[in-house]
Amino acid sequence: SLSDLEHFADGWLDSPDKSIDSEPIGPVASYSYGLGIFAQFLYERFGDAIHLKTWEALDGGDAKWLPTLVDLLASDFATTFPTEWVTFSEWALRAGRDDSGGPTFGSADELPELARDEVDLPFSDDKLRVYPTSMQVWSTRGGVIDVAIVSTEAGDTDGLVLVTALRESDTVRT
Repeated sequence: SLSDLEHFADGWLDSPDKSIDSEPIGPVASYSYGLGIFAQFLYERFGDAIHLKTWEALDGGDAKWLPTLVDLLASDFATTFPTEWVTFSEWALRAGRDDSGGPTFGSADELPELARDEVDLPFSDDKLRVYPTSMQVWSTRGGVIDVAIVSTEAGDTDGLVLVTALRESDTVRT
């Protein structure tokens, strides 16, 4: 019944171009709180087990959460991090919509929209940088088409996935 997730989600939704594996900057980083939206995604996809198993695998040691999660997704949930990160990006494109047009967060209509740079078509960017576990997001003027380039792993072009979405009123179809 708390709305903390919806209240803080804009910390991440405003900066999807930052890697989720980055250390927070400052004493209380809104981005870190906003990243709870990824934890919510994992919960809605896999239930409590994903967080419990991640917590148990970390067990107060020196392991990092993301590599631990990557391993658990493969070993215990029959999926991969790249698959789930792309699915998360599709859900994120639907944030802030009443009628999502596909799978999304249970509270999608209460979330702010994912930040997008509005561009004219045709569009190109010869200085594009997409960090691992991040995404760059654009919307055409008038908000008819959304495009996200999603990075699932380090490398110049390794792990880059293009996610497109068509907006029809409040519906977003990827």
